[in-house]
Amino acid sequence: MELLTKYSPFDAMPLGSNAMVIAIPSHSLARSMLREFANDKNYSIFRYSMWKESKIIRSMIWSGLLLSTGFCLATVIHHIVRK
Repeated sequence: MELLTKYSPFDAMPLGSNAMVIAIPSHSLARSMLREFANDKNYSIFRYSMWKESKIIRSMIWSGLLLSTGFCLATVIHHIVRK
């Protein structure tokens, strides 16, 4: 956390035993942080994507995809059988 003090103020939320989400109020500070830690051997810093990281959202997307595929398949099969 001491390395991040020059990016103050920021909010940090632990995401597990070895990860955390850091919210920085400025886009330019975030870009600067990403550049500074790009080749760091101890830390891996990247932009947080709710779509990629949230298990709930990914589950909802996959469920919707499976349900819509099943519905389309059922419609096609019903149309074929009806003829």
